Amino acid sequence: MLDINLFREHPEIIIASEKRRSKDLGFVEKTIEYDKQWRAALIQVEKLRQEVNKNSHELATASSVEKKQKSEKMKELKQKIIDLEKNADEYLKLRDENRYRVANLLDERVPDGKSDKENLPISFYGTPSVFKDDLPGFLKATNGKMTYKRIETRLKSHSDLLVDLDIANLKKSAGIAGSRTYYLKNELVFLNIALLQFALEKMVSKGFTPMWPPFWLNEKAMKAVSHFGNFQDSLYKFTDNDNENFYFIPSSEQPMIAYFYNEIIRKKDLPFLCAGISTNFRREASAHGKDEGGIFRVHQFDKIEQIVVCAPEDSEKWHQEILKNGEEILKDLGLAYRVINCCSGDIGDMNVLQYDIEVWMPSQGKFRETHSVSNLKDYQARRAGIRYKEPDGTTVFAHTLNATSLATERVIVAILENFQRKEGTVEIPKVLHKYLPFGITEIKLLK
Repeated sequence: MLDINLFREHPEIIIASEKRRSKDLGFVEKTIEYDKQWRAALIQVEKLRQEVNKNSHELATASSVEKKQKSEKMKELKQKIIDLEKNADEYLKLRDENRYRVANLLDERVPDGKSDKENLPISFYGTPSVFKDDLPGFLKATNGKMTYKRIETRLKSHSDLLVDLDIANLKKSAGIAGSRTYYLKNELVFLNIALLQFALEKMVSKGFTPMWPPFWLNEKAMKAVSHFGNFQDSLYKFTDNDNENFYFIPSSEQPMIAYFYNEIIRKKDLPFLCAGISTNFRREASAHGKDEGGIFRVHQFDKIEQIVVCAPEDSEKWHQEILKNGEEILKDLGLAYRVINCCSGDIGDMNVLQYDIEVWMPSQGKFRETHSVSNLKDYQARRAGIRYKEPDGTTVFAHTLNATSLATERVIVAILENFQRKEGTVEIPKVLHKYLPFGITEIKLLK
């Protein structure tokens, strides 16, 4: 959440940022109004307390008649204080409920735009295979800055390969668990595990601590680390026998940031670098009709996430580092990709600056997101109460960042689409071979 002093002293900065995001300004306006009412109520309470104190002192020298009058007046004043304090508490609650819904301030480098169609490509890597009919779209998506290999026949989709190679069954899972679920089978099970091992080892070599968090959070914790009001519809919820609400995590980002909930960290312990490995759960409520076949957009997926908690002066450096880590993983896998700067209409509400990495998918003839790399500055830490102490004793809110290291299901899609062979098999990137059992180096139909 944003610093309340920014609403009081420079609301125009917040309004300008919200307008760039095409947001309704109602949450900003209500935050400012309820804050004024809260502060006014506190001033009134203080005045009434002073009046109570004055009457209390006067009681000692008052006549019996005056004592009765002053006692009655003090009773009225104390009731007014109780009523005003209740009002103040309500104003504060309403103020912060609205403040939590206001998005983070956009970095000046964020391009203006209404949707992902206006995201700005900033770099490219690799030589993808491009079907001849997809060339116009490819050249537009790369500004003609990426080399490519023209192919005359469209490659098979990953969803067809899942069936043809007998490496997943979506029909069976749909019957018992609903849409966007799956059974992985045969080599795909080992490939999924190998990808996790490869990415985790890579992150540990970069100085990140591997951590396996709980797969759900209570409501208080989830509200503290997420943009809950705008995010709630994408979360799976369950209620325990004590009637307490819990939410399955959409990423290990949430439990790893909650690890420091309401803590003051020693500056010498920063930066905190974590590679969170978890199974994640998302309802994909806004994705109706998108990617309904296959495993690109599913309700349950495995991912290793990069989480950074650092001092404000270091967050820009770490944003570039975690982007570099994601790119390095894709380069090691031999996948062609582009990096985009997300526009004001597509960037996450908590982020000041967000890069996405998109891998080329030959059968679809387009780039698809596999990684997201975000700098939240102190927005998330402020709500979660994550601070550190400077040497002079000053307490400062930390900065938090997060980025995909590797999401297995989406990278599996990219491997199937990009490394399929004419004879129907799929080559597995060499960097993964050492993590695979039984000498597996390719995916083929088992006899």
